[in-house]
Amino acid sequence: MVPPEIVVEAQYPGASAEVIAESVAASLEQEINGVDDMIYMESSSTDAGSVQLVVTFEMGTDPDQAAINVNNRVQRAMARLPEEVQQQGVQVEARSTDILQVLALFSDDGSMDDVAISNYALLNVIDELVRHPGVGDASLFGAQDYSMRV
Repeated sequence: MVPPEIVVEAQYPGASAEVIAESVAASLEQEINGVDDMIYMESSSTDAGSVQLVVTFEMGTDPDQAAINVNNRVQRAMARLPEEVQQQGVQVEARSTDILQVLALFSDDGSMDDVAISNYALLNVIDELVRHPGVGDASLFGAQDYSMRV
């Protein structure tokens, strides 16, 4: 068993990792810190102008209620965020760290290389997987492997 996690993501186009950490992540972290049943929080910012905060909660915490609580804190921080971030919005979603299934795609006859298989999966498999009830996320791990989170 793993504790529930809530993921907060925001985009600040054109911002460096340092700028987004100081102008977005810091405000979100300050507001989210201390939310009910929180164990710890991790954040990462990239030079692509994105920030991700992962808030981990105590075992047994209702992930839906935790997402509501975190979202309420995010909304309180919105006025302090740069205009570009406010316009794009901040996403808050519950996430399970359990990988329940890993799929491997391959070409029996060798007619498709890893890149072709990866492209096929991105165009034809991922969207279908995430539409299934109980699947929280599906993502590419390697050239051929995908995971589903419930």
